[in-house]
Amino acid sequence: MAEIYRFPQKSRRLHNIRVKSEQEERTRLAEWFRAIADRIEGNEVEREPLAAMIVLSSIAGDEVLHVGYKAQGVCLVQAGMAASRLSTCSYTRRGGNFFERRK
Repeated sequence: MAEIYRFPQKSRRLHNIRVKSEQEERTRLAEWFRAIADRIEGNEVEREPLAAMIVLSSIAGDEVLHVGYKAQGVCLVQAGMAASRLSTCSYTRRGGNFFERRK
């Protein structure tokens, strides 16, 4: 008769720890998005937003989400170029913003 060997429970425990740490990161991102939404609704942004593009990144890859780029005068390519310039900036900007807020 064949013997049944049980897998060690360590791997499940480590998986749960990893999921918990990822959940904390997702919660932090969700709070950040809520803060951005509050600023948009409160008209506390530098430019009047007509569209938005978000890149969700993970180890497995990236996902690009966008809304509002059918409006006249708003270009998805232009937004992509601005994001590209920010990601390839040779020096760090204060606060990570592309445009300086100080006048």
